[in-house]
Amino acid sequence: MEFFDELDEYGKHTGKTVARDVAHKNGNWHRAVLLFVVNSKNEILMQKRSMQKSLWAGRWDGTGGGHVDSGEIGLFAVIRELKEELGIDVDPSDVRYIGGCLSENRNEKMWNRHWNEFFVAHKDIDETKIKLQESEVEQVKWIDFDTFKKWVKSRSNELTEKWEAFDDLVRYMEKYVLSGNKSKLPRTITEIQKAVYQNKVNQKFNITDVNKEFCLLYGELAEAYEAWRKKKDDLGEELADVAIYLLGLAEIVGADLESEIMKKMLKNIKREYEMKNGVLVKKVAK
Repeated sequence: MEFFDELDEYGKHTGKTVARDVAHKNGNWHRAVLLFVVNSKNEILMQKRSMQKSLWAGRWDGTGGGHVDSGEIGLFAVIRELKEELGIDVDPSDVRYIGGCLSENRNEKMWNRHWNEFFVAHKDIDETKIKLQESEVEQVKWIDFDTFKKWVKSRSNELTEKWEAFDDLVRYMEKYVLSGNKSKLPRTITEIQKAVYQNKVNQKFNITDVNKEFCLLYGELAEAYEAWRKKKDDLGEELADVAIYLLGLAEIVGADLESEIMKKMLKNIKREYEMKNGVLVKKVAK
């Protein structure tokens, strides 16, 4: 049985978990994710929902998606769903967040209320090697962008009614992929890390004295705290400085910070905590 983290109407965790069937009966808010895979031809791999589905059966949808399990985060949930539904593996570093929204759908069988997250991954896939989860997916097909955009703009009944997700993908494709201006394409943490280091080289900043970099990082963190404490308008910029120094330091010492973050997040998700003397502490394995 699936369990979700219950949310309130503001998207905050209530501290409760709720079974899938209960959430869909009572309309408890919970989280959902959707991923679009786009190939080098700018075609979108879409799945046709199984006729067994209680909502939008037989309609075309994103490549993969579903609910976020209790204790899970959206990024790893959408990667898991893609693997379960189509047998496709994607690396977390290849997945980009493109938007999100609230949604509510209700019929005689269910009451579905979601906080949604939408993602895209650029990957060439041989659809003949895809393994369908037949209870979820009837078939898959590459759809060219022009056809997809026409479906979205006309609110075609070929598609599920996830219009916010489809609109976000159209905007993303037009702004970052089809415009020809690849320099605007959002970067991964690893790419940003290398760009930060290259700028340090170009500007003849320190790239050898690790002790100095830790001291500078400490100073940037203190400035960010001061900006927060005094409610300054440049808090975001100060936090960006902290991130830039941290990424530069990671490249200097040879740490792939993106990979380490992903591994640490997975480890944290699996940890269990308990209250002791009013303090939340990690459970010790017995």
